[in-house]
Amino acid sequence: MKLRVIAGDLKGRIITLPEKSVRFRPTQGRVRQALAEILKEKIPGAVVADLCAGSGAFGFECLSRGAREVHFVEHDRILAHNISEFIKRFGLEKRAMVHVQDVRHHGMTCKSSFDIIFYDPPYADNELAGLLPQILELLSPHGTLLYERTAGKDAETAQTAFDGTRYSHETRNYGDTGVDFYTRRNP
Repeated sequence: MKLRVIAGDLKGRIITLPEKSVRFRPTQGRVRQALAEILKEKIPGAVVADLCAGSGAFGFECLSRGAREVHFVEHDRILAHNISEFIKRFGLEKRAMVHVQDVRHHGMTCKSSFDIIFYDPPYADNELAGLLPQILELLSPHGTLLYERTAGKDAETAQTAFDGTRYSHETRNYGDTGVDFYTRRNP
């Protein structure tokens, strides 16, 4: 499978996925493009986390558009190695790092805060979906978390589960993909 970087310095560069990753579901190009356009003012200079990174396409899109650094978190060693290879190929070693670990462990040990977090766990994994409150704690004061999931899933549960005075929440659907946007509210 091949994924193309859509815009920025790396525009047109191809990320290929190893054959062993056929069970993997990458974020569609049109969804990545829409999300990057929504975040275009926030990406330049941002510190980004691409959680359950898979191909790393979202993180590479952010690097291409001027993110200061991207942390890719992927527990699958084959996919993590693939991301590392493309970091080297694209000359991004000073701006990107790969954490080969489960997102549950990363969330408990991470000391960084992020301006943008892209969280794309396997859609059917309710345990990983339940990590959202913990992951929200990693946001910088003006940060945005994007949580990709199946479209049409009731987002009210997620909105109610978080302190409404602390986070603003918006949902956008792109075909069968839904993305919840969470931002910290100013006190």
